[in-house]
Amino acid sequence: MKSSISKKSQYWIPKHRYLELKNWVRQYEDWHHDLIDMRYLKSKNSRVGFSSNVFNRTEELAIFSARLTRNMEIVEQACLEVMPDDPAIFLKAVTEGLSYDALAATRWMSVSRAEWYESYRKFFYILDKKRD
Repeated sequence: MKSSISKKSQYWIPKHRYLELKNWVRQYEDWHHDLIDMRYLKSKNSRVGFSSNVFNRTEELAIFSARLTRNMEIVEQACLEVMPDDPAIFLKAVTEGLSYDALAATRWMSVSRAEWYESYRKFFYILDKKRD
């Protein structure tokens, strides 16, 4: 998908906002892995970055976990709104940056290319509204 679309489109968002959201969504797998890692966190030497604002380490982990969970829920809800019939494949596509062709080569697509990319634009439009 081009990084900018016509301002006449009902799903138009500024180019740099689109790129910001696209890169934010690509962190989905990292969020997922961080949540799994937090279950087994035994030392302070982890990937999870902590601030010095919170005194209690357990509280800090809970806040970080809640933020990651909320981020994932926002992405999943937007996928469900855009493609209620198959949100899992759409989630995989937006979080891994898969194109229509890459998906069509491995799976039968129930929508046309034009419909797919219209849904893609709608996803980022919805995400823009939900993430504010």
